Amino acid sequence: MTAAAIPRPEPSEYVPYYETYISQVPKGNLLKVLEDQRRETQELLADLSEARALHRYAPGKWSIKEVVGHLYRRRGDGKLFSIIVVAESGEQGRSFRLAEEIGRLTGLEPRVCIFGHIQRGGTPTAFDRWLATRFGLHAVDAVHDGDFGKMVALRGTDIVRVPIAEATAKLKTVDPKLYDEVGVFFG
Repeated sequence: MTAAAIPRPEPSEYVPYYETYISQVPKGNLLKVLEDQRRETQELLADLSEARALHRYAPGKWSIKEVVGHLYRRRGDGKLFSIIVVAESGEQGRSFRLAEEIGRLTGLEPRVCIFGHIQRGGTPTAFDRWLATRFGLHAVDAVHDGDFGKMVALRGTDIVRVPIAEATAKLKTVDPKLYDEVGVFFG
């Protein structure tokens, strides 16, 4: 039994809003295109052991199989890019290994960007330079005043002196509620 051929919709069959998405649909029999894409995806994922494909590094986090599936769904929805956030967690190269695996499984071209490198780099803005100058002036004033064992810090718009023991006494972490708000981006 052969399935009926379904062609790509003609412009008269949909509203112009959907043109961006419809234009991404290959010409020809859509059922065959979908079947070919399903087969290609299965072949790609077959190279991955089931245990590795379903491994979650933490409860509630996505497996590589779910990440790849999500990338394909986005691409099918006309989204031609995705951003994946990976915490290095002290494990050097984790992002590069994941990108290599995603590239191998999908044929896509992942690009890795280490946020910490961007955060530490780049051209300083006028505000950066102004703030650095203010920190330097206040640090010199602390030394001049003999006020050692303290650091200068920004509180609001004020530069204040804070005892180093106070600044380092407690580990400061990000409120977990903030992660919940943007959890969709972290998988």
